Amino acid sequence: MVAARMAENRKARARVVLPLSRGSVQPVDVGAHKGLRLDLRGSGPYIVRIITLAGSWSARIEGGADWRHTEVPFTSFSADWQPSSGPATWKGDDLLQVTIELTRPAGAPSWLELDNLAFY
Repeated sequence: MVAARMAENRKARARVVLPLSRGSVQPVDVGAHKGLRLDLRGSGPYIVRIITLAGSWSARIEGGADWRHTEVPFTSFSADWQPSSGPATWKGDDLLQVTIELTRPAGAPSWLELDNLAFY
């Protein structure tokens, strides 16, 4: 569970970081999988972000007052950060971590419950 009161900042956010190896330094190959599956509860939109050696990709998901089972296919992620060496492509063999982010207005309270995160 994450409970947060957003900072007085124009880009206020809270984040849960799920490292896939100790310290998020050893890349993990998830290329045999089609996406992420998770259960969540909490009002509002959330951002699921996958961080790789080649860049960062994100997808938006919706929460609700009741538990929701959500599947997020890798094809629904879009690139939001890439190194200056040029466009990166999603290969699935260099995943470092998964994050779930809450972005809300400054000063707003927010919460999220997360369970059963797995690759499918």
